[in-house]
This record gives sequence, structure tokens and C-alpha cells, in this order.
Amino acid sequence: MMTFDNTSRLGPMEPLGMRKHDVRRDGSVALMSVTADGTIEYVSDSARELLGKAPLDLVGVSLGALGKKQQGNILLHAVTRAADQGATGDVGRFWISSSGRADALVEVFVDASRTERDVQLVLRDVTGEYIDEQRLRGLSDEFQHVLGAVEMAVTRWTPAMELEFHSPAFEPLVMGTHDLLLTGPGLEDVGLTESAQRLWREALRSVVDSGVPMEFDWETDDFRHIHSRAIGEFSADGFVSSILVVSHDVTQERERYEELTRRALYDPLTGLANRATAIAYIERSLGRRGRSGTSEAAIFIDLDRFKAMNDSLGHAAGDELLVTVAKRLTAAVRPHDVVGRLGGDEFVVYLEQMGGIEQVLLIVDRLRKAISEPLVIAGRELRVKASLGVAFAADRHETAENLLSKADAAMYKAKGTGRDRVELYDEELRLRAEQRMRNEQALRRAMQNGEMEVHFLPEFDLVENRVVGAEALLRWQHPERGLIPAAEFIGLAEESGLLIHLGTEVLRRSCELVASWLRTRTLDDFTLRVNISPRQLAQPTLVPVVEEILATTMLDPAVLCLELAEATLTSSIEESVKQVERLRELGVKISVDDFGTAASSLALLKQLPVDMLKIDMSFVRNIDTDPRDEAIVAAIVTLGRALDLQVVAEGIDSEDQLEVLLELGCVRGQGYGLSTVLRPNEFLRRWM
Repeated sequence: MMTFDNTSRLGPMEPLGMRKHDVRRDGSVALMSVTADGTIEYVSDSARELLGKAPLDLVGVSLGALGKKQQGNILLHAVTRAADQGATGDVGRFWISSSGRADALVEVFVDASRTERDVQLVLRDVTGEYIDEQRLRGLSDEFQHVLGAVEMAVTRWTPAMELEFHSPAFEPLVMGTHDLLLTGPGLEDVGLTESAQRLWREALRSVVDSGVPMEFDWETDDFRHIHSRAIGEFSADGFVSSILVVSHDVTQERERYEELTRRALYDPLTGLANRATAIAYIERSLGRRGRSGTSEAAIFIDLDRFKAMNDSLGHAAGDELLVTVAKRLTAAVRPHDVVGRLGGDEFVVYLEQMGGIEQVLLIVDRLRKAISEPLVIAGRELRVKASLGVAFAADRHETAENLLSKADAAMYKAKGTGRDRVELYDEELRLRAEQRMRNEQALRRAMQNGEMEVHFLPEFDLVENRVVGAEALLRWQHPERGLIPAAEFIGLAEESGLLIHLGTEVLRRSCELVASWLRTRTLDDFTLRVNISPRQLAQPTLVPVVEEILATTMLDPAVLCLELAEATLTSSIEESVKQVERLRELGVKISVDDFGTAASSLALLKQLPVDMLKIDMSFVRNIDTDPRDEAIVAAIVTLGRALDLQVVAEGIDSEDQLEVLLELGCVRGQGYGLSTVLRPNEFLRRWM
């Protein structure tokens, strides 16, 4: 690959332009401005000493007239070429004729990036440097000795492309021997591949013809990547007498670059396009669609109950499952279709140039069958199901984000209507998606504006009729709708990724309040209950977060009881046990909420180290009228007593329910029949 040499030895033109007065006093450097065809328009005062002519005598003269013999045409060609390309950089060294002094070798720097008309030049006298270089060139033994000590491969070639000299580092690049390379071979004899020979030949010929340095990249026989720079060396009469080529192995740098590129563009686990890459591709495709009139569709895929499988089998098995699904999705679509992983267990398939909805649905059917094929992970046979949402690009103004948003809305409808389904996007879904977006924005504003409040539901000693604890509950003080219970927005918070933040804030705020109360009051056996969501429990940071909150609020850990829903625990029992054990090491208590509603309640108690059970309100609701509910509650109370676990009944709404619970030996409970949910100051005033 040939590139114009844009490497400046003197730095950008802007700083040089700001030092014109310094340049005028420096006879070794001259500033010059020429037109795109090489006609001189301006010359600095320092040109008098460098070029032997007054600046006014040079205005209107062609740049080619300055060079000695063919060097003038070479210089003119290099500058006009830079002007055409709008380039900035070093264009080489040229011999120029100077009135009243010896000919000078000047290094020319070009800046053609500023204007379409003018080209700025900096000419620097390097005659002295050239003389020094020629002296060094005569010291060939010493020169070879020095080059032998460096890693860069240096070669010198004649204009006829015969090798004059090479450093030892060049030999391993071409698999050549020292003796072979000393015999003056041509390009075809030194061990270069055919493609490398072609690149070398083009570079050397270009330097001979123009005098402009060239850079090029080539590969060795064993696929190493080499970067080379060819620089002309000029004779006293202004011709290129030899070409010096400096090469170095950039394989590692290139591999690092390619790895960084892969990480930036592709999902590291599955190798699929990541979200940014998929969106960029879809955006480009939709732009082409505006011209071609083809039909495109996006399919949003979400694996059903992946979290439960991931928690029960382990994260390594979950990763293996995702990789397998990615391969199956790729195999189920056409070669030019795009499959991407958006994150977690979410994938997208983008279909281009579709003939219509029937063709799209055929591919959707293939995708579903591919996903649901049995697979063995961690020694267990699994059948994975997925919810799919399909959206078609509406018109030429469609955007990638909007198309994915529509497919996402259709996928959510599929999940909400039973999972393992396919839904097509329609107008109703658009309205739902827009409403969900507005709700999410409102929720984020509420969190920023302090509209989220912690309220408390008292917990009673049913025998002594006194408050012995409180359950912290989240409420949204909406400026228009008033107080909104958590049940109405907790699902939205989970979908929006805000649930963990909300849960942490509830824990922090409730601990702060209760700690402040207990500093001024003596309350025996007071318990603060805070619900922990499944996502919070799965977070590796949960234990350090709880520890930090206890430390900063100075709340006694024995006061805090974290409530975990039974269904959450049974879906990922192994991870739950580890997390619960770490939490109990902090000194906090653990309660199983909604106990009795899951199928494996007894097995759960055998494995999980808990302190309390909370009887689900579905058993309490009809305890005074349904003998079966009464028997279930009696069994839970007896079980709790046998295992030395505190038992709390929730949802107590009537005196009759309270009476039955007391008869069964349940001495703790809460419910609207005892007290409603209260704001902190009201709870403090009424019960503390």
C-alpha cells in the first residue's frame, strides 16, 4: 500500500507562520507561498541568502526554475501533487541553483491544507547535513557495525534496483543468507514474495522519478507485517543516486491494533457484531435502501428465562449457551444478513432486501427452530426458548435506533403474552413504546428531583399489641398523580435498568432513618425489614454495598433484616446460598418473603441459612374461613418453631384473622388491619 509521506520534520505550518520574523533572520530557512501550478507569490527576506536573489525578483517565477537540471521539474511535480491532494508534509530534498554562492540542497516542507489556491512552503538548507552524510557513507565498515546493533532493517539500492548494502536485521525478513545478499542481487533475488516485490519496485521507481519519500507495507513469506520507508539520496548534480529503505517488523503492533478493533466492533464472547457495530451497519443499509427501494426488517430476540438458567448452571455454562445460540442464529440466516449481540441474552438479526413479510417469517421460523434445538450444557440437556419481535423499516426516513426500538417493543409484547412467541410491530405497539419511554423519562426525573420516598409499614407483636419493627416500602410522590405505590413502577424500573439503584437508595435511606431513631430511643428487638430484588441479590457488589451502608449510617447490623422472595431463591439456590452466607457474616438477618408459594419450600429451608419466615398473605387472607389455609399456616408456624425461625404473618386485615393467628401461635404480623403504610415522621409520632 503506497502512501504520500505526510511526516513533517519541522512541525505544523501554523507555528512556523507565527515565527516569520525569526525566519527572516535565519538565512538557512525561507518561507514561500506559491499557487497551485507552482508560481511563486511570496518569498521571505531570508530567501536572499539562501537563493542568492532578492524576494521581489522571485515573485512570478515558476518554482521549477529554482532547481538544478531535472531537480526543478521534480520539485514542481512534488509541490503540485501535494496541492492536488491538499497534503501537508515533507516532499523531499532538492538541489537548487543559487546566484553568487555554491548550489544548495534544500529540504522542502509543504502545507496545502489551508486553502484551495495557495500552497505554503518552507525551504531549509541541508547542504551541510548532506556533506556530513556523505562523509558517513564513506565509513562503510563503521556504518555496518552500527546498523548491526539496531533492530531496524536498512538497505541501500541503486536506481537500477540492485542491492548495494543491507544491515543484518534485513536477513531474517527475507529468509536470505549474508553471502547471497552481498552479491548485489536484484529485487527478485533477495527472497521477497511476488506481491512484496511489486510494492518494493513501485516505491523505488517512484523515489527515483520524483525524489519524494515513499512509505509502504508488505508481508514476508511467513506472514509477518513489515513497514518500510524509502528515501532518495542525491548526487551533486541533483539526481537520485541511491535509495535508502528502512524497514521494521510491525506484526505485534498490527495484531494489537486488530485486537483493539475487534474489541471495539465485536462482542468478545460470541464474536458477533456488538450493539454499536450493528446499529452502524443498519444505518448504512437504510441509507442505501432510500436509493434502492428494497424492504428491510429487524428481529429482536430475547432468550426466555435465561437468568434462571445462568444462575442455576453457573456463568461459564451461561456463556457457553450464548455462544451456541450465536452460532445457530448465524447459520440460520443468509450470508449477507447481520447478526449482533446487543447485550446479555438479547440478539438482533437484520435482514436486507427482503421480498415481503412471508419471506421474513420463513427466516423467523428458521431462527426459532435453530434456537429450540436441544443442546447439552454442563452435562444437562436443555431446550432454549425465545421471544421474538419483528419490525419493518417504514420509509426512507427510518433510522436504525427507531427500527430497533420498534422490534424491541414487539419483543416485549411477545414476552408479556406468554413468551416463546413472535410478535410483529404495529401502531398499538408504537403507542405503548412511546408511553413506556415517557414513563421511563418521568421515572428518571423523579429520581433526580427527590420524588422517591421511603415509607414504613409497622410490624407488631400480636400478643402485646406493640410495634417491634417496620418494613421499608418505596413510594413515588408524583407531582400530578400523587402517591404511587411501588407495584406500579417497579417493573418499569427493572426494564430501564434503574432497579438496583432504587433498591440501594431504599436500603440507605431506611437505615439512615432507623439509625437516627434508635440513637434517641431504646427499643428492644426492633427490626428494620428491607426487600432485596432478584437483580440486587445477583450483584457481586451487594455485600460490600450493605457493609458500606451499615458503616456510614452506624446502624447495628442485628437490626437489619433483608427480605428475599422465595421464588427468587429457588430459581438460583446455589448462588443464593453463597450470597446469603456472606450477608449473614455481616451480622444482618435474612427473611424468606412469601413463604409457601414456591414448589420447593422445604428443600429451600434445608439449604439456606435464614433467620425468619414471612407467611404469604394469600394464606392469611382466608385463614378465618378456609380450613386449608388455616392448616397451611399452622404447619408453617410449627415448622418455624422447630427450626428456631421467627415467623411473621403479612396481610392481616381483620380481627378474625388476628384471632386465628394468635390461636396458631403466630405472634408477629403486619397488615392494613393493624396499621397502614406511614411516612417516616408519622410513623415516628404514632408508634415510637
